[in-house]
Amino acid sequence: MIRVILLSALIIFSGCKDAKPIQTNLITKPMLWKISKKGTKDSYLFGTYHTKNPNITSLNPTILGAFKASDKLYTELALSDDEATAINKFAMLHKPIPLKNRLSQKTIDKIKKTAPSTSISELASLKTWAIAIVLDSKMEKSEYEKLPIMDERLILLAKNDKKERGALEEWREQLGSLDKLTEPEQEELVSITLDITEPNERVSVEKWYLDGDIGAYDELEKKFINGSKLYKKIMVESRTNRSATMARRIDIILSSNPNRSYFFAIGAAHMPSSDGLITLLKSKGYEITRAEK
Repeated sequence: MIRVILLSALIIFSGCKDAKPIQTNLITKPMLWKISKKGTKDSYLFGTYHTKNPNITSLNPTILGAFKASDKLYTELALSDDEATAINKFAMLHKPIPLKNRLSQKTIDKIKKTAPSTSISELASLKTWAIAIVLDSKMEKSEYEKLPIMDERLILLAKNDKKERGALEEWREQLGSLDKLTEPEQEELVSITLDITEPNERVSVEKWYLDGDIGAYDELEKKFINGSKLYKKIMVESRTNRSATMARRIDIILSSNPNRSYFFAIGAAHMPSSDGLITLLKSKGYEITRAEK
């Protein structure tokens, strides 16, 4: 679930690569909504999943049609080479610290068991919260390694179509809260990440996304929170507050440019719940209509 909510930051260890768009019928109901308001051209809100799995990142005709109809793409982050370089630098320690000097043996053993292909020594140069991001990305199948995440696919499509692009956030807004966590909290984040990237847990999230059952999100989230105060703390920073910020910025963009259509691609976990983008945009006077497959 961390992946759906937090890790647009996967750009730290990836970059936009050449990839042809793929179409699939696996998505039962796309996480796609039309944003309407009198006097404003229709725009689109698309919930993304930050993964490289082509069964998830593939875009069906409904999604591609809305994308083609828009004038400009907005993703959470710009996902540019310069941004990737800056994030990489931010995620690194000034001087490597061996994991045995900052993590318990229990957590180190958990890393070895859950992510056996990971080199413990190579993680020494990373801040502890960044280790969680790396471990999450390493849980992908090896054959997906060179594939782009969904957000990158959309950016590649925009480049091919010469479509304008923009970002709703700065990378520091996403990663700043992680960098403020205490070392024990960062270690707990590593442990939580390993728990929720287990195959069965990953499958449950993927199924939720492919089914498009927006109403099932709250119950799914309760399962992953499982009493963790840290998870709730991260959620407030990474989803609730960020959703409010993005809703405000979307409103400004639409109000300032009523004759243009936009395609807003934002992590799917920002869509549901009483504090999600759908509710927030409705409160600002927009009609939000779910797209059919």
